[in-house]
Amino acid sequence: MLSEKIKKLVNEYAELIKQTFSDDEPIVILYGSGVEGVETSDLDLCTIVHNYTEEDAKKVGEITKKFHIENGMKIDNEVPFENKVIYSFLDFEKVLMKPPFQIFRRKFYIPPIEKTEEYLKSKTIKYRLLLYVLTANSFVVYGNEKVLNKYRKRAWEILIQVMFSYIGNEFISKEEFLENLFKNQFNGVEGEDFLGYKREYKDLCEHLKRTISECFDEQTKKGKMLKSNGKYKCNPEWIKRTILI
Repeated sequence: MLSEKIKKLVNEYAELIKQTFSDDEPIVILYGSGVEGVETSDLDLCTIVHNYTEEDAKKVGEITKKFHIENGMKIDNEVPFENKVIYSFLDFEKVLMKPPFQIFRRKFYIPPIEKTEEYLKSKTIKYRLLLYVLTANSFVVYGNEKVLNKYRKRAWEILIQVMFSYIGNEFISKEEFLENLFKNQFNGVEGEDFLGYKREYKDLCEHLKRTISECFDEQTKKGKMLKSNGKYKCNPEWIKRTILI
């Protein structure tokens, strides 16, 4: 739950973005620890616009860094600001058409986050962050949330397909699926080194539990998922369609 201090800060930030993209109807989103009301960290913020240039990305990166400095906040620039603070709707479509994970032997493979300068500047990390923003309990500070919700729904479908492909498309419970979002069962990597979801974030956990339940039930009704004895798996043809795109 956002604190009053964070509400004030993010609204001030949104005003700066609105001034920069006054003709582009931007959507400003808060995600990460700030949504949990944590005031002792940086604020994870990103802006969605119809189109942007490299200069726009640099400009928003500079605005974001200056905003943090002026408000006495920690600077987390491990992933350069210009690579995580601005996205376009074309970026959304790219993530949903071709998820940012490797395909090996006709299955999705989710590698750990590489802490190298090249990787942290890459499109791969940018799009992995975007998938997190769309599926986590992100908060719309400014802009058209109805538009964003359409992408959120599609992003959850992609996340389900990717995860079942990766862990082996066998029947598992909703609780087991949640655990697989937090921690890579093959190598023990978790949190920000895996998909970004952190079990210590209580609001995030509740959001994930609720959304998993809703999505599983909806996709089962559509025949995209199968249910047996209270456990679920994907219809293999549903996963295959995404892998072959």
